[in-house]
Amino acid sequence: EFEALAPVINKFVLHLYNFTSPVLDEGPAAPMEWFVDMIKAWQLDTRRDADSLVIITLNTYGREYRTGHGFDAEGYELAQGEPTDEAGRPTRWDVTGEQYTTILNTTDVTHQWDPLHQEHHVSFTTLEGEDHTVYYPSLRSIKARLDHVSKGTSKMGIGLWNLGTGLDYFYN
Repeated sequence: EFEALAPVINKFVLHLYNFTSPVLDEGPAAPMEWFVDMIKAWQLDTRRDADSLVIITLNTYGREYRTGHGFDAEGYELAQGEPTDEAGRPTRWDVTGEQYTTILNTTDVTHQWDPLHQEHHVSFTTLEGEDHTVYYPSLRSIKARLDHVSKGTSKMGIGLWNLGTGLDYFYN
């Protein structure tokens, strides 16, 4: 298919986020090991000189997980297929920069670096006693992905998906 499309398409966009797994209870929208695997798969399936036709997009939103029950999810849009608890309430949802900033300003959290997934996360307990974890991209996690794409002879481009929903410092 690539060979047929390449002559008539300027760029191919690979959205390397929205990772989901039935075996991963929580984690970022684009774990580093999955990100690397997707790039390898592209490179194995296409000509090496095709890298210059590819733009990889990175997420600028985070993902929040709820491990307790009884969270009032009103106001969160539930996408079909999203994980839910036995009452049908979501246990995972996407978080914008504005929502993440609110979490940071209203809860007692400590940023932690996840070396496996190459992304920061924070954990906190709500006033209702529920444990939550939020994975959110940072300049460090974005740099890790940029470094991976730019190493070697890759000529893939990079884009940030929904930049306006991320943190202001992503413009740095």
